[in-house]
Amino acid sequence: MGVDTEHIRLALEQWEPFPIHRVPRPIVLTAPLRNWHARVKRELASGNWQSEPVAPSELTAKQDAAAREDLRYFGPDSRERAFGPIVRTRAMFGTDRGVLHVPALVVHADDGHGLHLAIDPDFARTHCWRPPALTKPASDIWARSSEDGRSLTVHFTMVTRSTAAQPHAVATETDTALLVDAVEEWQLPPDAVYPAVDGFLTTRSTLVHLAAPLGDRVLICLGYGVGTPSFATPVPVLPPVPPAA
Repeated sequence: MGVDTEHIRLALEQWEPFPIHRVPRPIVLTAPLRNWHARVKRELASGNWQSEPVAPSELTAKQDAAAREDLRYFGPDSRERAFGPIVRTRAMFGTDRGVLHVPALVVHADDGHGLHLAIDPDFARTHCWRPPALTKPASDIWARSSEDGRSLTVHFTMVTRSTAAQPHAVATETDTALLVDAVEEWQLPPDAVYPAVDGFLTTRSTLVHLAAPLGDRVLICLGYGVGTPSFATPVPVLPPVPPAA
């Protein structure tokens, strides 16, 4: 699996307008990862995140109408569908710097498929940022930063191949973002025509050294590729593991 430099350039171009110097830094929402809820539970158990329950309240007619329109963008499903009552509450969402407890909407679907949770569109418009074309973030990649921010341990999910060596990741950096792409070196027999795919999905990790500290830049990946609603998806970066007591 090689690196497509043109696709990398296009992905980083999506994040050039990111207002990196804005205070506070805009929130960058990420796609839920596999086992993300288990990660949230571990964070809560560690005491790093304090829950602050807020009693739900009915939206005004104007807020209700705006929410129904915007849920196609910020909500769990891009398809047209009928919504029932919408109430405001607070909930945890994944961001590129961990989990945050933010205003949210609980949506009762009229089609009988239960409840849906979406970030409050008013809050998203004023506090969040992502490229307009990125409507459905999708990634199985996450990373953990070093103490000085000059290296990242990147974890990614891929198919194990008996004909591939240990993969590594390549980082391409700009002033506002950096993109990591996993690279496998094929180890094929002389008479092989196609790479053998004979394994199963597994999570691997690799250390990536950066040219400059990560800072407030956004770590991204290619998602499902150019032209898809997940192109240039942001990737969660967790803080360093604290030293054992």
